[in-house]
Amino acid sequence: MSIDRTLPHQGEAPSSYSRTHNNNDSQTTKTASKASSLVVYASSRQSSSTARWFRQLAVVCRLNVLLLVRYWKAALLQAIILPLLVVGVVYGVQKASTADDGKVIVGDSAVSTWTMPGISQCKPEPLSNACMTVVYSPQTAETTQIMNYFQTQNQARTNQELKIESQVWDDLNSVPKSNMGIVPVPNEKFIYDYALAHPDTIQLGVAFTKQEQPAGLVNWNYQIYYNMTHATNTSVMPGFIYTKEAGYNRVASYDDPYGAQLPNMIRAIDEALLTFLDPQHTQAQLDYSLKSFPTASKVNGFSSQDNLVHMLSNLMALPACITMIMAMLRVTREKESKCRESMEMMGLSSFNYWMAQWLTSWIMAIIQGSVIVALGYAFKMPMFSNANGFVMWCMFVLLAYAMTLLGFLLTTFCQKSGTALGFGFALLVAVLIVVPMLAQGMWADLWVNTSTGSINSTTGVVTPSEVTYTWVLCFIFPFLNFARLWGQVGTVALGSVNYTTGVYQPGPGFNFTNLTYLAPPQEYFEGLVPQPASGLTYQLICIAVVALLTLYFDKVIPDDHGRSSGAFFYLRSIGDAFRFIRHGGSAGVARQKSADAQKVIPYEGIPPQGEDSDVIAERERAVNCQSEVAIRISNLTKTYTKNGPGFFKNLYLSLCCCCCRTRRRSNKVENRAVDRLNLTTEPNELFALLGQNGAGKSTTMQMLYGVTTPASGNAFLFNRSIKTDMQAIRSTMGVCPQHDVL
Repeated sequence: MSIDRTLPHQGEAPSSYSRTHNNNDSQTTKTASKASSLVVYASSRQSSSTARWFRQLAVVCRLNVLLLVRYWKAALLQAIILPLLVVGVVYGVQKASTADDGKVIVGDSAVSTWTMPGISQCKPEPLSNACMTVVYSPQTAETTQIMNYFQTQNQARTNQELKIESQVWDDLNSVPKSNMGIVPVPNEKFIYDYALAHPDTIQLGVAFTKQEQPAGLVNWNYQIYYNMTHATNTSVMPGFIYTKEAGYNRVASYDDPYGAQLPNMIRAIDEALLTFLDPQHTQAQLDYSLKSFPTASKVNGFSSQDNLVHMLSNLMALPACITMIMAMLRVTREKESKCRESMEMMGLSSFNYWMAQWLTSWIMAIIQGSVIVALGYAFKMPMFSNANGFVMWCMFVLLAYAMTLLGFLLTTFCQKSGTALGFGFALLVAVLIVVPMLAQGMWADLWVNTSTGSINSTTGVVTPSEVTYTWVLCFIFPFLNFARLWGQVGTVALGSVNYTTGVYQPGPGFNFTNLTYLAPPQEYFEGLVPQPASGLTYQLICIAVVALLTLYFDKVIPDDHGRSSGAFFYLRSIGDAFRFIRHGGSAGVARQKSADAQKVIPYEGIPPQGEDSDVIAERERAVNCQSEVAIRISNLTKTYTKNGPGFFKNLYLSLCCCCCRTRRRSNKVENRAVDRLNLTTEPNELFALLGQNGAGKSTTMQMLYGVTTPASGNAFLFNRSIKTDMQAIRSTMGVCPQHDVL
């Protein structure tokens, strides 16, 4: 169908017909002396839709390439510098981890000796408010005398008096309110039960037993109880200062199952018994000393630097994540600057825009993947040198490309670059956490059902469980496929080191044939674990799925103007196909659209009072339009709705309205920018829309070229509705915005 059959050629004067009418405080002027912001091209000057599609694709691709060249420093950082830093860090960490392999650590042959001190007053531990230094049983005249000798000698060593309590402590449920010295208890069982009921309350305990022998002989036996919390050599080392947390935060290398307090208590009780049994009760002196142990020299064992490859796999995915974030910022900034909106006004389709993004994204992905693989060979890393180079190249290229496309998908949910940056960094953190876990073989049931099958009670044969793959997430998150591929390649590409001799045994290597068959680590998983080739296949499927989701959500999610195609927009194509068949081809569809555009459209509502006659005539002309016109606008209305305060603010206003002058606003505030506009324009005319600020000029033009949708009413541009045929309108209409589109 011809859109404009007789546009004036250069040098030809257009028609001089002009009319003026008022509607909503705006002024419409049809004149031959002013240029228009809308240009409708003649069909004779149009190229085919296919040629126009490729021309637009080339323009947007050229735009993206120019941006790469213009910001070459950022491109250089993503493609070369960042991969160099990542591979260099991985290589450096691997070398540093094996730097001390085989190193001889000279031992300390010096031996220190010091005199064992006495028993100091106990200090309460964090779990108790007070403590008992020594408890003893039973309380008799003899045992009390023995403990007196114990206290006298201990005071001479420590200059601290441990007071001997006269009252027997027989309450199992109570705890001391202050630190106590030497406390008698009923029996030995009480010591055991009280220590269980109140941990860290008793420091030391002793239970005496007196046995009468024939011929007047007497045997004294005793049992020592000690607190393991204090059993550490650091408590008796010279210069040691006791702290409340010393028992919990002690150094493990100093741990001693007996500790210094046990021999200290044994010496003190032996001295007290010897003094008690001596007829003259002469104070006994037993000299005990402590000696440190010398440490022998040792040789560090050997480890393989390949052990860290899986753990550092997240760093290898870092360049792809940074490229994804940069691509997200570029796309969202095009949204913010209205660049993409302007290109769509000029006829660029959403599919064409994303196709250009997908094509130009290969540039960065190919360069980045090639640089990483080349650096891996340059650093002679076994993960690269002992694996097929093409497989590694495909793995990194597909990762970078798929992550970029995943970033494009996330931008459909973002209107601001700050939001996109937040999404990008959140995904970056997920990659840094998840990739090394999967590369090391964790979460095996992400790929396969690892539940145990049934066991035959007679034969003992294990029947494997039904194969149930759970890799659906791999079709959305490409870094999951990368982690599995990295782990599978590493199982055969990496080597091992003899811990004693340090001899490196390289792995068998990952060849191209291993893509289709890689032996599982256990026979049970034979046929269950996906082969490496499926990882590349899943990555390609992931790319296709993410691309389709990007196209869908880009249409469904409303933009900042509230424009959306609806959740089932794809059903319109089916309706167009039925109309094409019903009306007998494109010519019949064009005739039907022309008939729909020339139907009588009644004026909505009641006309205002006191209108000028030319305004009434223009409205009647638009209502009863029975001929082909360039533009027909009927009852075009645009209402902007501003949401009121949020829930919490509404709650606050409702609660405080009785004590302040703040009035609660309504939930929604409506502002009608265009109110039932009706007008027509003839072909071969220059049309200028004039009016004061706020009259609705810009809103009307935005509805005509599809930036925003009308609240009600319709407009037809050469029989094409702005509600249903905007893409066709844009293919024949040019818009000159106020800023540079490209």
